[in-house]
Amino acid sequence: MSFDRTRLPDPTDYYTGTAGLVFRERKGKWRTTACNFHGGRDSMRINTSTGAFCCMAGCGARGGDVLAYHQAEHGQDFTTAAKELGAWIDDGKPAPSRPTPLPARDALALLTAIFENCLSVEELIEAAMRACDHYGDGPAARQEMVQQCLEVPAHLRAELHQHFIRTYGGRGDSASRSPNTASSGAWSWRRGSLRPPGHPCT
Repeated sequence: MSFDRTRLPDPTDYYTGTAGLVFRERKGKWRTTACNFHGGRDSMRINTSTGAFCCMAGCGARGGDVLAYHQAEHGQDFTTAAKELGAWIDDGKPAPSRPTPLPARDALALLTAIFENCLSVEELIEAAMRACDHYGDGPAARQEMVQQCLEVPAHLRAELHQHFIRTYGGRGDSASRSPNTASSGAWSWRRGSLRPPGHPCT
């Protein structure tokens, strides 16, 4: 089943026929008529080209096409209104299901977790430079390290940052490791190569 917008009735035919409205003007793209939503006699403005409607009295009635008007006037859902207007095609396929919205509390908890675990690139690079200090790297090696940090996916930055801190220490700390290889947790670092968890060479 699917919705076919091209099957919606002509706006003028719908509003003057199905909806039973009478336009004050005989010509023009936008025309004035009564608002059946709050009883106004001449406050509803309707676009005869697109079917859009808007009550100028501020009752809140507005929409983008005849389908929206039909839904609002009859209190119907999208599918029911589309079927009544002949714009719903039964092609034998199941109607597409809409994903279940995430409850507000769960969404807030998810966003909080994301932000708490999101580390800035600047913080990661700062920790990576301590590894370069440890090895006495020059400008070229440091630039290569910066580039590799920029390529690390956002969700892996915090873990790699902790690896650098554990291995090479934080501000004012000192750490000593083998000059060729250092590893901690799931991350490993060899001269010129950052290797995330699951890398075949870790």
